[in-house]
Amino acid sequence: MLARKGIGVTTSSMGRTLDAFAALLGVCLRRTYEGEPPMRLESAADRAEKELEYAPKITTFYDRFVVDVPGLLLWILDKLGQHRVEDLALTVLKGLGKGIAMVALKSLKGLRNTEQFVVMSGGAAVNTYIVRGVKEVLGEEGIGLLLPRRVPPGDGGIALGQALVASQVAHLEQ
Repeated sequence: MLARKGIGVTTSSMGRTLDAFAALLGVCLRRTYEGEPPMRLESAADRAEKELEYAPKITTFYDRFVVDVPGLLLWILDKLGQHRVEDLALTVLKGLGKGIAMVALKSLKGLRNTEQFVVMSGGAAVNTYIVRGVKEVLGEEGIGLLLPRRVPPGDGGIALGQALVASQVAHLEQ
């Protein structure tokens, strides 16, 4: 509803993107339970020796800022066989996190008289390296990051978030 009014953001699932990178890097070719490929990708990143040089790109799609995932995919394809899978996994996760933060910063531009912080939830909010990438970029701009602590970050917390947004929409319409 907010997006249709031009005052909200649209999002999509990071899970399928992480599933694709996990398969591409060979860390999880078959999912046997929900969240397995991203968890295996994060586990591979835990064994990384270094983050590779990669600068995320932001594009626009129907006047929306989006992380250039196809560009990251092509970058990974070019690097396969040249670098350790673990280093590639770390770079993918931190690169996605940095890209998410860059989109958030673009969305915050021009807002005034508000405390500026980013709220992050979903499976990405429990991925150590995605969160680190987000914090790194936001920290450079002095923007805080709020993560779920008392509410589940995934589906269990969606209803609370929807209630909060609905209350704000009602407030804006008055």
